[in-house]
Amino acid sequence: MNSKVLKVTPIFSSRKKRKKDSAPWALSYGDMVTALLCFFIIFYAIEKQMEKKTATETKGVISDRTPAEEHKVDDIDADYQYTLEALEDIQGLEIHKSSSFVDIYFKKTVFFEKGKTDLTAQGKAAVDEVVEKLKKIDGRYLLEIQGHADKTPVKNKKTRWWKTNMELSVLRALNVHDYLAENYIERNNLVVAGHGNLRKISSEEKSNEELNRRISLRLQLIK
Repeated sequence: MNSKVLKVTPIFSSRKKRKKDSAPWALSYGDMVTALLCFFIIFYAIEKQMEKKTATETKGVISDRTPAEEHKVDDIDADYQYTLEALEDIQGLEIHKSSSFVDIYFKKTVFFEKGKTDLTAQGKAAVDEVVEKLKKIDGRYLLEIQGHADKTPVKNKKTRWWKTNMELSVLRALNVHDYLAENYIERNNLVVAGHGNLRKISSEEKSNEELNRRISLRLQLIK
């Protein structure tokens, strides 16, 4: 019986031969292209997954938070409007509104005795009445306390360390600042300024200088 011998060529020798017949740079280039393609597919898949996750999170933020924020702003505006209307109902106040703040003037209140920095009973009552109306916007406003003085020259006495009416007006504002901070308003919501006898708000002050021994207030809503 005749038998035929089947010659089998190992696969490795075939690959080796092909590799030997091919240019060395061709195989390296092919490997590089394959690797880049694999990396591209991986990064593309990751990017798509991140886009999907980001879109889901953004959708949640918009649906959950936007109405609450809008509602909060609306509440502040409504409370601010209510506060201004309440201030306008107080007798003896003059309210000047602008786009960013509201100036509050006391037309007939004597807040200080001549050359003094302590609030009079009349002045303290006037301050109390105004601050009570600010409860609706508690913590959401900045209040500037502006001190004023009449034109009477300040006498230099040993018991006084200020030398001018300007310094006196600043001390008056600081005194009111401390009173409000101790009883009503956080210190971070208060600032002070002094104007000496430079600002008069009515013709009455020209003939009645004691009306300029006063404070005025500037109210600004913090949004």
